[in-house]
Amino acid sequence: MWFYCMPAFCGQDRVQAMYESFVNMVKEQSEESISLFYQSVEVLKENSINEDFKEDLNLILHTRNYVHDALNGIDKTSLDPSIPALLSQCVSWGNVHPKGFYIIHDDSHSIEKQKVMFSQFMDWIQSSIELGYDRRKFKLPLRGKGLKFSSSESHPQLQVADIIASSMAYWADGVARGEKEDCLFLELNKLNLDKLTTNNKIWPTRNVTPSDLGTVHDGGLNAANHGAYFLMKAKANAEITT
Repeated sequence: MWFYCMPAFCGQDRVQAMYESFVNMVKEQSEESISLFYQSVEVLKENSINEDFKEDLNLILHTRNYVHDALNGIDKTSLDPSIPALLSQCVSWGNVHPKGFYIIHDDSHSIEKQKVMFSQFMDWIQSSIELGYDRRKFKLPLRGKGLKFSSSESHPQLQVADIIASSMAYWADGVARGEKEDCLFLELNKLNLDKLTTNNKIWPTRNVTPSDLGTVHDGGLNAANHGAYFLMKAKANAEITT
């Protein structure tokens, strides 16, 4: 509801500035970044053309009283999309290559900080287990046999991946803004790039029912609980941590 209402009532540019200040606040967790985030929300409230919606924005402003407690202990890379994206990619590759695969990732500070966790998710000693519900089920351990980091100059495959990823991002941005004239977007739009995305992509939608969203409950294991239990027993994959 907020995704659709905030731009309509407060202006898209102001909302975008608020999004960016929120991400910066989580990344930096400094007094300045916290102050700038709440200032951006104040701007939304001041410019809202709907008086009732200002009460909704007050819900965000009231969190100022305990934001420090909320941020305390939160990993500053927690909003970095590369971490869940790599895990999701490993799940997809595991479905295609159940015997395993080796990963060469471009240099990434965020991923390198989490390489021990990834190595534990790739603990092949443990029995296979399926977690999650409906279309969001996945299996552990991840089928990766190794995770190494390198520069794109050393691997043509990484250069190709960069081109594909940037093309996907350009195309998705065009879809999001309803682009109809940009020549590059129109050419990319002919390629059916959506076929390269996973089933777990996140995209705003007006669908709300489990049937529309593909989330009709059919049993399963809580991924958070059982994923944590898997990590508790896991031994790090030596090919990743060394």
